[in-house]
Amino acid sequence: MSRGVSRIRMALVAAAALAGASALDMARAATIRTPRAVVEFGEGDRSLAEAAPHVLESIRSELENELGLVGPELVCVRVSREARAFSGTIGGLPVELYAGMAYPSSGRIEINAASMDRPARRTVFVRTLRHEYVHLAVGNTLRDKRLPKWFEEGLACAFGSPLPREDAALVAGGRGYKLSALVDRFPPSKDGLALAYAQSESVVRYLVSRSSNRGIREVLRRVAAGRPFDAALEEATGFTTETLEESWRLRSRPSRFERTMRVIFGPGRVLLWTALFVVAGFFIVRHRRRRAAERLDDFV
Repeated sequence: MSRGVSRIRMALVAAAALAGASALDMARAATIRTPRAVVEFGEGDRSLAEAAPHVLESIRSELENELGLVGPELVCVRVSREARAFSGTIGGLPVELYAGMAYPSSGRIEINAASMDRPARRTVFVRTLRHEYVHLAVGNTLRDKRLPKWFEEGLACAFGSPLPREDAALVAGGRGYKLSALVDRFPPSKDGLALAYAQSESVVRYLVSRSSNRGIREVLRRVAAGRPFDAALEEATGFTTETLEESWRLRSRPSRFERTMRVIFGPGRVLLWTALFVVAGFFIVRHRRRRAAERLDDFV
């Protein structure tokens, strides 16, 4: 048997094993049912699934009260380990991009449990479920109306799953894309996605700081009523997309004092200043000792 044939047989055996494991997982799937949620999961993810109904009720109430977003009456959540459902391609290679996916038309959320095998898995699960529910509520409320992707993802982050500090820092100084480039899609790379999500959350949080949740709620109400997003944004907040972006960048840009401090104490400069202080200290001490010796000589 040639090496090539052997490899093909091994690949077929592996594929059959994976298919069998997937079928076995489905056979072992369990379900939790509440009046407003159905959660399907494998036995290994029971602890995550049991938290889902409470998380859904919490975010459901928050969004209705704060933004007027109403989710579907029944939410179906599937906690799965079939990673291919959450993958995309970058440079022609398959890459796991998402921890969850939302399907507003069917009121369904898919959660990638395989991406949560880490110490803080419950925290990651809760954040992901809240984030995806925001998408369900937006889709259920707006129906066939659409929001720019940056605005919807900004809502999902700001009100569902605030980004960690290190991701939020990606847009320090107003760094980011033109909002007009993030209307329909985000960049197809992990770094690009991280920056786009961080910028979207930052812009939405800035808009909230200027017009409060009431402004966001009014934007959504007007879009649901049929107004184009740009018109709804300006009527509800006084910002156009362009002036919002400009104002956000100016607000995010560090002041002259902050820029000066960064130049003085930036990376690599702390060691330089430490060395200079050590050298200066050496000469100051030597000078004082010399003066002390001179005064002693004068006294004698």
